[in-house]
Amino acid sequence: MYTFVNCIKLDLNYKPIMTKNLRYVQYAAFTALIMTACLNLQAQNRRGNPPPPAPATTTPPAPSASTPKTGIKPYKEVITDKATTDNGLFKIHRLDGKYFYE
Repeated sequence: MYTFVNCIKLDLNYKPIMTKNLRYVQYAAFTALIMTACLNLQAQNRRGNPPPPAPATTTPPAPSASTPKTGIKPYKEVITDKATTDNGLFKIHRLDGKYFYE
C-alpha cells in the first residue's frame, strides 16, 4: 500500500546550496569593506620626512615711514558709501568690481 506519508522524506540535516553561496558573498563583501577602509587610512599618512625650512640668509628691510601698515582695516574704510549692498542670507557689498561678503 502506497501512502502520501511514505512519499515525503524528511531530512533534518538538509541545507540549501544557496545559503553556502550567500555566506561566501558576505565574507567577500566584509573583506572588501575592511580593505577599502585600510586604503583610506593609509592615504592620510605622509610619505617621507618633510624638507627642512630654508635658512633665512637675507635680513628684512627696515620699515620706513612711507611703508603702509599691514593688518586689518576698519569696516568703514573698506565698505564706503560708494558700495552697493545686496541683502540676503549674506550681505554682499560690491565696490569697484570687488565683492565683499558679510
